[in-house]
Amino acid sequence: FKLKIENGLKHIVQTAMQPDPANRFQSAQQMLAAVHNIAKLNGEYKKKSVLQVVTVIVVAVLVAAFAALTVIGKNTMDNEKIAEYEKYIDSARDNIEKGEYEKAIEDAINAQALDKERVEPYYLNAYALFCSGDYKKCAEYSIQKLATDFKLEEKEDKEMLANLHHILGRCYLELGMSEEAEESFENAVDTYEGNADIYRDYAIALAENGKFDESEEMLEKAKEENLGDASVYLVQGEIYAAKGNYEKAVAEFERSAGLAEEKELKLRAFLAAADIYRNNLNDHIGMVSLLEYASDEADLA
Repeated sequence: FKLKIENGLKHIVQTAMQPDPANRFQSAQQMLAAVHNIAKLNGEYKKKSVLQVVTVIVVAVLVAAFAALTVIGKNTMDNEKIAEYEKYIDSARDNIEKGEYEKAIEDAINAQALDKERVEPYYLNAYALFCSGDYKKCAEYSIQKLATDFKLEEKEDKEMLANLHHILGRCYLELGMSEEAEESFENAVDTYEGNADIYRDYAIALAENGKFDESEEMLEKAKEENLGDASVYLVQGEIYAAKGNYEKAVAEFERSAGLAEEKELKLRAFLAAADIYRNNLNDHIGMVSLLEYASDEADLA
């Protein structure tokens, strides 16, 4: 007959029978504690402990894998969302260029639905309204959207917010509200410096408000930012017009129109000159002649 003794009990007995008293249990409480924990000294407990450790590791691996798949899935969805957003932004710009303003606004609204914190789709919406000639509606829309808390983490976002202020200022200029325009252009410059077109229109608003020295200073800032000659002549025309020197104003506007490569700037210069022919020089023949020439321009057809 062979008595099978569990490892735990064997350990307790061997410890209690050690020849050296220093290696034995030092008190009854210590021995009692060993008895209470005898199961931990048995092989079965050790097997269970190993199994528990393995289980914990496997669960941890599975959780990590699931988390990784979740992140990959989120990144995939984000990339798809970004691609769709960019598609609408590009389409809005293309439609504005083609004069399809309603389609551009629809594209901008779709982009807004994908990212409500970016400024660009709201700016394109406002720009399409401006290009359509509905300055009052554009101004109302811009004022409303400028009250929004936009995400301004990137330089591009700040630039687009400045552009939205710029569009509002241009609406005010078209509506004959030069003081409000000046304030909007000031807000645009405070938001983002370095945009030559904003300095250009800021200079025009200052001139219309009789602030000629400040207007000239702003024009110099615009030149420092490489403002094109066509825009420089446009500003100079507006300064001459504000001072009442209409002959020189017309000459500057016509120089601007002749050099302008952008359709919008060319048309703007022609219309400014035509307005002076009609309202200040009382020269309707000159106005008609200018507009006929303007209509013959290939890019204004």
